[in-house]
Amino acid sequence: MKTIEFTPTTDMIIATKAVFMAKAWVLTIRPIVEGYQREILARHNWHIAKRWTGKGLNTDRIITDHRHTYLLEDEDFKTYQQKSIEARKKAGLEVINDDFCPLLVAENMERQAIRAMLKTMTPFTKLDPDDVWNPDDYYKLTELTLSLLAPFVKI
Repeated sequence: MKTIEFTPTTDMIIATKAVFMAKAWVLTIRPIVEGYQREILARHNWHIAKRWTGKGLNTDRIITDHRHTYLLEDEDFKTYQQKSIEARKKAGLEVINDDFCPLLVAENMERQAIRAMLKTMTPFTKLDPDDVWNPDDYYKLTELTLSLLAPFVKI
């Protein structure tokens, strides 16, 4: 079997560094954001909105997970959103729009950085990341690419 010598381009290295930085930012703010989200939900004991009863949610329950806040009554959600903005500001996390969640912004930044890194690899891999639809395959491609390029990144 023939060994192929690989030397990454400057763009590949820069893009990979951006992925590592984005991943670090997500890991840094996740506990902060999810912490104040949990605290707000625990303090208010909001229930599932009545409009959801009978639509697969036949039981009344208290919302304790930020991923389920879409189930809140409109007024409760407005309060949740306002309390989240206050907590975000108190935590010193800045976003360009008060309606934005800093964790979602960071996760989006990470996705964009990964896509940009994979795009720089297209001439080498012959794979356009936009053609990889299966999430498991996209994850594997990302991890393999990071494994290949990580030794070349100096942070």
